[in-house]
Amino acid sequence: MDFFNLRVNKELICSFLAKFSRMEYALKETRQYLNNNASPNWDKFANTIDNSFIELVNRDEKLKNAVNYFKEHPPKKQSVENGNLVFIETDFDTTQKETQQILMFVRKVRNNLFHGGKYRNDNINDDRDEELIKYSLLILDECKSLDDEVERYYRQY
Repeated sequence: MDFFNLRVNKELICSFLAKFSRMEYALKETRQYLNNNASPNWDKFANTIDNSFIELVNRDEKLKNAVNYFKEHPPKKQSVENGNLVFIETDFDTTQKETQQILMFVRKVRNNLFHGGKYRNDNINDDRDEELIKYSLLILDECKSLDDEVERYYRQY
């Protein structure tokens, strides 16, 4: 089965996966955002840039639309019900900082594409996939620009 059997442009998918990979590389290379298990600490990064990100969201209409879309239509999470793979609704967690929650949703978009079987032909595709990917790209671009060291490593990749 072709991975690119989504109703989303395959160049858009490749662009998103490449950008996400570069972002994880940059977070790990800064060492400040590196976990002991060699994974990027997205939550620490999100909480570090939270105030700057919120200020940017308030000034940039496109970014505000992206954040609001994630709040109103968060990506679903793959789960198992009665032995079947399904995608279940997720909610915006108001106990976390906004940027932390938004970047968690971006990671969920990546996980759903990469691990979650979004390529299957059994009505598992979500009409929101393209919007979620486009908004994730915008959010990643803006977030990396808020930390000079992350942006420097991102550009080296």
